[in-house]
Amino acid sequence: MARLKKTSAVLETARQRLAGLKSFKTPPDFGPNLTVTGYEAKSKSVSDILDAYNQSLAASDQLQNEFLAEEAELNDLN
Repeated sequence: MARLKKTSAVLETARQRLAGLKSFKTPPDFGPNLTVTGYEAKSKSVSDILDAYNQSLAASDQLQNEFLAEEAELNDLN
């Protein structure tokens, strides 16, 4: 049985806001600690980690399927 892949509502909100921020002709100034570039980098970091997590789940599902098949064969031999 496959595990459900994780999604992130926070990441989707960030992507929508980032698209809106990029539509300005001049980048908005939120101060030195919050820039469009920094926001985009954090969004990409979260996205990369989420992708890696979901790939790890897929690999784990594959191993589980292989295990169950081998176990079933062993059960037949028993």
